[in-house]
Amino acid sequence: MEYGMGSETTRRHFLSQVSQVSQVIGGVTFNGETLAPMLTAIARAGRCNCIDLQTTLHQQMMSLDDAKHPVNTLRRHILLTLAALPVGLLVGGGISKGIQDLSPDEWLPHCSASVTACWHLMAMEGNDILMVEHYITHYLHVLMDWAERPSKYQSSAAYYATQSFLLLGLVALHKLPAPLNTLERLTQCTFAVKYARMSQDKILLVTALTHYGNALYDRHHLPEMLKTYVEADSHRSAIPDVLQSKVSLELAHAYAQHGMMKESLYALNQAQDLFPGSVEAPPFLQKDYGRHSLLLFSGLTYVDISRHAEKSKYTHQAANELAKVDHPGTDRIPQRFLVEIRNQQALAAVHDQNFDDFERYLKLGVEGARSLKSEKRRQEAFSTLLAAGRAWPHESRKVLQLAELFA
Repeated sequence: MEYGMGSETTRRHFLSQVSQVSQVIGGVTFNGETLAPMLTAIARAGRCNCIDLQTTLHQQMMSLDDAKHPVNTLRRHILLTLAALPVGLLVGGGISKGIQDLSPDEWLPHCSASVTACWHLMAMEGNDILMVEHYITHYLHVLMDWAERPSKYQSSAAYYATQSFLLLGLVALHKLPAPLNTLERLTQCTFAVKYARMSQDKILLVTALTHYGNALYDRHHLPEMLKTYVEADSHRSAIPDVLQSKVSLELAHAYAQHGMMKESLYALNQAQDLFPGSVEAPPFLQKDYGRHSLLLFSGLTYVDISRHAEKSKYTHQAANELAKVDHPGTDRIPQRFLVEIRNQQALAAVHDQNFDDFERYLKLGVEGARSLKSEKRRQEAFSTLLAAGRAWPHESRKVLQLAELFA
């Protein structure tokens, strides 16, 4: 998965292109040299492994997160500029180019910057994830074409195509109305697994399988979900501890869905033991899995186990696990995950027969879904409201009043 690039002249070309892209995007004006470290990494990729290049770009983008700019617009503008780079090559000078006119040595590093920026945009609020879809759909067909053709660029193209499909699946999940959102995500994840196999990268393949398993869960295809996670687990020896932790966590949830309590609790303990203190991983894993994920899926698993075992014990454990997100020292949690946790806290409160906590967390979940403009998070909150109606028939008036939150 390597490609070659040019010289300082190429870097100056990138800076010029960034300036043009920046003008197209509009908004905050910033010096193109703000992006110099990232553009230098792209322009001097040399015989660079695409994984190494993306890791370098990801670390530099993480520094934008750590800087905590007082005006978040600057960080957003930088990410949007990077996400648009491949589009600039496709329509350079206002003239659309065909695949035959593109140089893989120049094109693939642009895609690396774009896909990496898109993972960072997914962690932001509002309509930024729609921009992810906007840019990726402009160039994904090129990656698919090159991934299908035998060449030295094939695995690199498949590597970025896989991530593109994973991103499009997440966008669909949050933005399309039900049930189209879960159906479209399943379709996108199916393509992601296909191209992950072609990329010959085990970490990416296992990550794609976990996304696919989650998409199957949303469609209630539980036997196939468990089968998918078992396949992911078969690659355990070839993946880092953090991804082993994620696979174990997904397996715990799948086992709980099937009433396999012993296996579920074992996998859950394994996930917690394997989770490292900090996540050092490619952006497609680091931006999608962290301690917040561990707490979220632990809570989900305990709720599911409670349906097959001593209810009060495991519903209390679910509430306790989810409550840890508010403990001092907890890392910053991406908004789309935090809102999901609030929704699950509301559901855990329903199972725990705690109406006050249910009401408090439901309101936070609905407010968060509205802020994110996420159909998926809104669905979760509404499903919890329906569960509350079944759990507290004598409190029907209070539950109906809460239904006004969805108006």
